[in-house]
Amino acid sequence: MTSDPECLFRRLIGRDGDVSVVHEDERTTTIMDIQPVQTGHVLVLPRAHVPRLADLDREDGAQMFRIASCGGCESASIGPAV
Repeated sequence: MTSDPECLFRRLIGRDGDVSVVHEDERTTTIMDIQPVQTGHVLVLPRAHVPRLADLDREDGAQMFRIASCGGCESASIGPAV
């Protein structure tokens, strides 16, 4: 699937703008939210561009869930969710 250059998430993954990356791997990029609900609020984004959640590759979704379930804990700056 091709990437949409107008997609905000694609631009964030591409570091277009002020982005604080917490974790990256081959399937996901995790960034700090610019309007956090609470301290440590992150966004886990799939690296593959998909228009709908239903179109997301199962392994990409599984990796997103693994990272989200620990709050991006693979990074030294964020520990496991409590």
